[in-house]
Amino acid sequence: MELDDLIRFLRLPAEWFLTRTLGLRPPQESAALAEVEPFVLDGLTGWGLRQRLFVLAGEGCPEAEAHALVRAAGDLPHGAAAELILDAQSARVTAFRDGLAPYLTDACPPLELDLPLGGVRLVGWVDGVTAAGRVAYRLGRRRAQDLLGLWVRHLVLNHLAPVGVDCRSRLLTEVENKRSHSFSLEVLELAPVAGAVGYLADLVELFRQGQLAPLPLFPETSAAFARVGWEGETWHAWQGGFGGWSGESPQWAIRTAFRGRDPIDADFESLARRVFAPVLAAHVRP
Repeated sequence: MELDDLIRFLRLPAEWFLTRTLGLRPPQESAALAEVEPFVLDGLTGWGLRQRLFVLAGEGCPEAEAHALVRAAGDLPHGAAAELILDAQSARVTAFRDGLAPYLTDACPPLELDLPLGGVRLVGWVDGVTAAGRVAYRLGRRRAQDLLGLWVRHLVLNHLAPVGVDCRSRLLTEVENKRSHSFSLEVLELAPVAGAVGYLADLVELFRQGQLAPLPLFPETSAAFARVGWEGETWHAWQGGFGGWSGESPQWAIRTAFRGRDPIDADFESLARRVFAPVLAAHVRP
């Protein structure tokens, strides 16, 4: 079993079941041509633009050349409006890169995993390892899906426990100041954990179960429930509401996999605690 497949499964168990087990394809959203040029980027377009700028900056591409390459993609208006957008997004990318750089010093080679586990061999690689621990990052807000990926690789790091490496993991993302609409670096840290192989074995067992039936694990909602129970944060993760978040419940995979029944039940609660309680216990509070 590939480590990356285990992580993909945990990030979207319902979609994995539909696409990998049943062979269904998610519907393709129609993309109608805009009748007017956009002067404000939508969330997904802005995120994609920043990723492109981030990659180009990492490749040493000069800013003017990077701007020209991004403009050529056709997602931006012409003229001065495009430059204003690019300048703002480039500043955000630069600030993130500057904040990230100190965490990436003393880099170590990727770690190879080959672990017999409950009748399978869990194999893969863990990158982002430094002497101070493993570093993962996302130029965007922190998502529960990112936390799951961090946790699985954190368990591998703690199982392998390479000499000269602190068995901690950090996830660097952005957080927005709602008043100023500015962005700063947010760091989530996981402390070393005992019994890493046991946690991995449990996740592999969930993978097996998830091939037979869709698991009621919905990353944002499950993480919120494990953290605060049935508070407003959990219902917002499930149903959506303010801030442009539509919630997990309307997603195609969840609607299709759990058609005809409410998946928010005792099994959901038990699974949320089973997966996320150990992650929350390892979280180092600032």
